[in-house]
Amino acid sequence: MLNEANAKMNGGIEVVALFEDQSPLRLQYVPSLPDADAKGYVAYPNVNVVEEMADMMATTRAYEANVTAMKAGMDMQMKVLSIGSK
Repeated sequence: MLNEANAKMNGGIEVVALFEDQSPLRLQYVPSLPDADAKGYVAYPNVNVVEEMADMMATTRAYEANVTAMKAGMDMQMKVLSIGSK
């Protein structure tokens, strides 16, 4: 496992801040469930699946764009080296 210094040297990432989502849990009235509170409400996670999927797709596209840009840069460097050797 890479430590923080190696991650920085090898182009890794660094976590600079963490925060907890402060939006309220989704409450649903289901008094028959054992997890219900005294008023009969069950707390469900506040995760929006559609928003999470959109974020994941955007991240994937950004990663693909970065890989394509890096490959183009490497291809250009190889072309320069081949021109110089002729």
